[in-house]
Amino acid sequence: MENNEYENINISDDKIDMKNVSPFLKFLASIGGRILLTVIFAGILWGILFAMLETDNDAILAVALLGCGFFGWKALNKITPEVFLWMPIASWLIYFLIKGLLSILVGAFIAPFWIGKTISSKIMQYIDAGINSL
Repeated sequence: MENNEYENINISDDKIDMKNVSPFLKFLASIGGRILLTVIFAGILWGILFAMLETDNDAILAVALLGCGFFGWKALNKITPEVFLWMPIASWLIYFLIKGLLSILVGAFIAPFWIGKTISSKIMQYIDAGINSL
């Protein structure tokens, strides 16, 4: 199982003296800010994907699809069992092709949530580091 540093953040609102924090950072560190960041990044990502499907620029579309594939692959790895199967090479190629296509589809929906969560967590760490240095 992968140990992710972002999941080990233990910052609670009672530790933060909110008088010294700007209202914008307070909002971004809240649940509402995380939702807003998720909606913004979803709009940006889905806008790029839809725009690239309409144009002839295959390089930017490939980069966007690979980015979605990265987030989708990580999400699919969390729900697939860690069992090694003995299969012929052709079966492995089919497996990775199907998993790759699914990871692009899943990643288009998972990426904005992961990016919003990461940015919100980093803001909370920034706020916590600023308060602890006072």
